[in-house]
Amino acid sequence: MIDQSEARERLYAAHRPTITRWWDADGRFTWPQAPEHHGGLRAILWHCLSYLGGDAECVRRANAVIRAHHHQQPCHFAPGAAIDVLAMHRARLEPDVAALLTRYLELNLSYMSTEDLKIHGYNDNHPFKAMHALILGGELLGSRQLVECGLHKLRQALAVYRRNGLPCEYNSPTYTPVSLVPLAHLAEHAREPEARDTALRLERFFWQDLALHWDPRAGLPAGPLSRGYVNDHTGLLGGATMLLAHLFPQRFPFSVADELFTKGAASRLVDPATIARSLPFYAAHPIWYASADYHLDAAIERALFDKPAGACVRGTAETGTWGIGWDDPAKRPADAPKVHHAGPRRSLCTTWFGRRHSLGTAQYSWLDNGQAHGFLATLAGPVDGDQTGAATWFARMFFDERCPYAEPPHTADCFRDDGDIRTLQHQSTALVLYNPHPLNGRFKRLRTGVFRPLAFTRPKSVWIGETEAPALNLTVDRLAPVAVDEGGHYVGIVPLRLHDRGNCRKAHLQVSDRGGKLAVLISSFEGWGPQAFTYEQIVETCSGFAFEIRDAADFASFADFRRWLAAATVEDDYYADMRTTAYRRDGLELATCYSPYQSAFRFAAIDGEALAVPTLAITGMPDPGHAISR
Repeated sequence: MIDQSEARERLYAAHRPTITRWWDADGRFTWPQAPEHHGGLRAILWHCLSYLGGDAECVRRANAVIRAHHHQQPCHFAPGAAIDVLAMHRARLEPDVAALLTRYLELNLSYMSTEDLKIHGYNDNHPFKAMHALILGGELLGSRQLVECGLHKLRQALAVYRRNGLPCEYNSPTYTPVSLVPLAHLAEHAREPEARDTALRLERFFWQDLALHWDPRAGLPAGPLSRGYVNDHTGLLGGATMLLAHLFPQRFPFSVADELFTKGAASRLVDPATIARSLPFYAAHPIWYASADYHLDAAIERALFDKPAGACVRGTAETGTWGIGWDDPAKRPADAPKVHHAGPRRSLCTTWFGRRHSLGTAQYSWLDNGQAHGFLATLAGPVDGDQTGAATWFARMFFDERCPYAEPPHTADCFRDDGDIRTLQHQSTALVLYNPHPLNGRFKRLRTGVFRPLAFTRPKSVWIGETEAPALNLTVDRLAPVAVDEGGHYVGIVPLRLHDRGNCRKAHLQVSDRGGKLAVLISSFEGWGPQAFTYEQIVETCSGFAFEIRDAADFASFADFRRWLAAATVEDDYYADMRTTAYRRDGLELATCYSPYQSAFRFAAIDGEALAVPTLAITGMPDPGHAISR
């Protein structure tokens, strides 16, 4: 890792010219595509962490930017950003601007003391921002009561992680950096010794989580992810990638500054929808990440970038409850309860690193699974760390056309999963089980999709059973194994039988090039018009697939791999509100049983042996040694 102060100044120097491109002389935002989407006060202050270190004109404009966009409304992010600006640049703030930020803290720090801002099995990043704001803000304002409140939240966080191997918001490419920044600032700047020591332990715990789930060959996060956005699961430039490329530039074939501030809208590594909505908001994040001095050690760096083939990480994480209510009575399925409740859960997360690939799964959904990726695979390209040569595979269950790869595309902040997921994994094989959420009692389509982006690379060929898909497009009226020739890897997808209250539905299977993604679509239902389904019919619709990744060198040919995949068998039955599934192929059996109305497996077994659930087990690579549980 390079000198962080020097790296910060290089990034900030490259960023400062944007003050004349993105803001006028009076500090007003000028991004033409979305003139109101600057990211709010938090992003304004993140930009100014850089701008306030510039020349006199840059400092004048930075004060104007804050003044033009300042408000006193509560925000989870803005108090910490105000504290950072005051701590780092108070001498460069004009008196009225410094007074505005101080007043903002006086009015809003009390919000950070609420009971929800503790580690409860939901997101972790908001509580850590609260702890940072309470302790450093309390010290700034001279409030011992605020400091004590922040210390209490830090102690409570340790208590949760002491019984788990991973954070609740585990391995989120977007929100792990958002937790790391406030923890690093606390560890570096708090006057309270307990706050510094506890924040350092927690910061390294989060660094360990990121390191254990990073695939340095692909230059991408491995799975599973608690929360991910488009850039995170499609192999583009997400938060964790930007942070690591900033701290370890020699490990990456691109520069964060070049992609965001030189190429900008022409960058191939940023999702076009993100650019169109607001590149400046997106680009403010690495400026904020770089503001902290991180406390990594050699063990964390080894865990990040030294992943021997056969390395495996297994650890538990807690997630809270969630529920579905129907504001519109017309959407409520017949016989549905007032609220559909699910959770809480303690989930085993597994990540396996093969020779040039990774496969990761989460035993259970993270909350409603909407932003989560309980299944994610990465395939590395020929050059280590080059994400443009890599590929990712991810899955989603979705109703109707609630898919960004439909034509026309469904637009949303992220591709939300409409299903509940349960998984069982052994090395490079995963059993992925889906049941839909009862979001709407009337729909035309319900499908499970396994997706692979095509923006950088394309597979050599795709087959359904014994038929090759011409131009990656083929539809069949039966379930059959899907085999994908990725060049150095072979991927297999075996659809599971589909059930509705014990009756197997006749459905079809489609391979399609949709919106720049290869989509393997397993249909549970398709009809010309919306049909009404009861609550039980929806919840008890079972779908899913078995997923295999193999090194091409392990087979005589791709045809040999297809024969091997076709020999696999599936038993998938529904009886007494329980789904019992067994996937068998040469050398392995994965078997599970669960009820879609309950969170936990009745059983999960690998080769007939009950699945072991360790708090944290790291095999095939050195343990960084930063688990709170040890």
